[in-house]
Amino acid sequence: MLSTTTSGLPSTGGRPGEESSVPWTWTTSRRPLDARDRDRLGPDLDALGADRSLLDVFDATVAAGGRWTRPTWLLARGHDGLLQGAILVVLCRDYGPSFFGPSLRAARLLRAGPALWYWDRTSLGADGVSMPGLVAPGVSRDEFVADAVRRLSRRTVGALVDTAPPGVPHVRHTFIGSCSVPVPPDPRQVLLGAHRNLARKLRRFAGRGGEVRRVDGPLPADLRDRLRAGYAVPRPVNPPFLERYPHLLQAHWSLAGPGLVHLVAWLDGQPVGYHSFWRAARHLSMLSGVVARPPGGSTHAYENLMVASLELARSLGCERADFGLGVNAAKVSLLGTTPNALHLVSRLPPVRGGVRLLLPRSRLSHENLAAATGQRLAAS
Repeated sequence: MLSTTTSGLPSTGGRPGEESSVPWTWTTSRRPLDARDRDRLGPDLDALGADRSLLDVFDATVAAGGRWTRPTWLLARGHDGLLQGAILVVLCRDYGPSFFGPSLRAARLLRAGPALWYWDRTSLGADGVSMPGLVAPGVSRDEFVADAVRRLSRRTVGALVDTAPPGVPHVRHTFIGSCSVPVPPDPRQVLLGAHRNLARKLRRFAGRGGEVRRVDGPLPADLRDRLRAGYAVPRPVNPPFLERYPHLLQAHWSLAGPGLVHLVAWLDGQPVGYHSFWRAARHLSMLSGVVARPPGGSTHAYENLMVASLELARSLGCERADFGLGVNAAKVSLLGTTPNALHLVSRLPPVRGGVRLLLPRSRLSHENLAAATGQRLAAS
């Protein structure tokens, strides 16, 4: 197991009569960041081990719209118009299937209600949405994040995935840990030394003729449909923006530039799974990935992809790799996780009461999450 470390929207101004102590005002945008804004965030990305090319991923995410979800830049601008900080949040109306399964009744009920805003702060670039909040030179990230959460909390309900409490009224729910790992000098040997059954799984995959192939740049069209079919396999845990996933895949698979790279697992002449990444300087972010269940099984294709992914990170000169939330037991076992929590944020006591009532009966119950991920989740 590798050690891990952490890495609708608010109004544009304060409430009537409310004074803000921060030197910025809030705006929202679904347009790509301009060159001046990118330059303002560049030093922070450099300090995080990435570079401003990661903004291409976030811009692609914001442009990938869906009927029930809307990714949006939330921007803090100083009185001179200069960007002080940026976060990417997703407004979701299709979180019913994620929380309660594919029941049309549940989905329709929640879609008729308020949109849920979602912000994952546990890594940098994972799923094309996760970010800690990016700041311009001289801006305190802690102060910026605290003010952003205060603004967001004025919405009816939100979901903040973070290691620390948000400082506003919320319901804390112990959640899936995040997989953000330092890249070891020899990933294969480190993993083989830590997991006694891994060598057998690698041999079985190779014995069936399995191999993992690297693809650089936009994913070829003939592979896209074949790999997308893997998402038809039911999964125990899904993101709250599930409806937008096909749009996200298309946007991320089409990115230009040298940062885009994929690993595709092949078995019996067929692609059975993949991981897509964006490399930004010394940082590797996993954008998406899935392993299908073909007849005869995938014979440990997932473990082979994970080993190959860390070897890819090392070959690219990356020092850290973000694999997102630990949504399955194999990933958790190989990489370990940094504990975090899901904070359901709302200023309305009835909403918080409803959340406390529904969470234990949802797909996000501790029992369901523990069974899906192999993690022991203590009661919140």
